[in-house]
Amino acid sequence: EWDVSEDLQLWLRLTHERNTLHNRYEVELAPYDSTTEFLAEPNPFAYGYVGENPAILDNRDFRGDTESNGNSDLDRAIFRAEWTRDAFDVVYIGGYSDSQLGGNEDYDQTDRAGFYYLTPDTLFTGMGVPQGTPGSVFTSTQTEAYIARNVTYYTNEINFLSNGGGPLQWIVGAYQYHESSDMPITITSPNQPEMESPCSLELTPLFQFNCLAPAAPNPNRHYFQLESEQETDSYAAFGQLDYDFSDELR
Repeated sequence: EWDVSEDLQLWLRLTHERNTLHNRYEVELAPYDSTTEFLAEPNPFAYGYVGENPAILDNRDFRGDTESNGNSDLDRAIFRAEWTRDAFDVVYIGGYSDSQLGGNEDYDQTDRAGFYYLTPDTLFTGMGVPQGTPGSVFTSTQTEAYIARNVTYYTNEINFLSNGGGPLQWIVGAYQYHESSDMPITITSPNQPEMESPCSLELTPLFQFNCLAPAAPNPNRHYFQLESEQETDSYAAFGQLDYDFSDELR
């Protein structure tokens, strides 16, 4: 706070926060469905998985092979100024906030890297084959999800208030608000090298993959990516008149 003079007072507050997060995994409270076709719900990555879901007995117990972590940052400023004149007061309030939140989590809810299948015999009908089986293809079930939310906003408000002792009292003012936010989401298959070279046009007779036209390179091996951006603006003008006709009537 700073009293510049008898007529002018200033107030400023600054805040900075930073947190490191180690979130628990999301878990399914049901047995793994290891026999349904790969990429089916509720957990498409449990196909061919041998093992019990520990969350059935304890929802705090889980399987995973990727550490869940994240960070959050918050910077905030609030400023207020009051200026007193002979017939009215001027009050200004401004605010600014910038926040960032992001983190990774294990998305497949299992602790295995993947399984092997023969093309096409065991892709949708079997439980996979042992590693090293001639003609087998590796399918990674280890997936990582990154979710972030970044929000910035600022506000400005100014008020003119009467300060006389007469029967007429008034207030007029204006308000402005702006917010911008973005929310990137990516899901990555880090152990599936084929994701680096996707195909936009293919010929697949009897599951024999033939790429006719390659797509853009995907060096980060994302198989899902979403970018969401939003901006909001709000403006307002306001005023109020009060008149005391008597002690009983206003």
